[in-house]
Amino acid sequence: MAMIVSGSRDVEAAETLGALAARSSEAERSIVGALAEGLEGARSVTFASGARSRLAQALGEIPGSAAPALLRRLAGDPDPAVARVATYLVGLRGAGNIEEPGGKRSGTEKPDAPPRD
Repeated sequence: MAMIVSGSRDVEAAETLGALAARSSEAERSIVGALAEGLEGARSVTFASGARSRLAQALGEIPGSAAPALLRRLAGDPDPAVARVATYLVGLRGAGNIEEPGGKRSGTEKPDAPPRD
């Protein structure tokens, strides 16, 4: 989590969390819960928008049903950067472009990438 917040090897950290979450539904719930706490804590502390965006991006690596539920909530986040990332990832999952446990994808089209700041 600290690596994701700091931006130090955040992609590798998120991928590792995704691999761990794929091992069991208990691990998935625990990791999504920790990311949710990090997002909420980042809101109450003065974190840069980028830290919350990276935490939201990490949710995109988590298979299962808990991450999409949190991403749908984050799509309405008051921080436009977080909301864009979440909306994009919800769209990817809806189009089947995020791999679920077992390596299955249900679609091949990607929605437009979120606009950059």
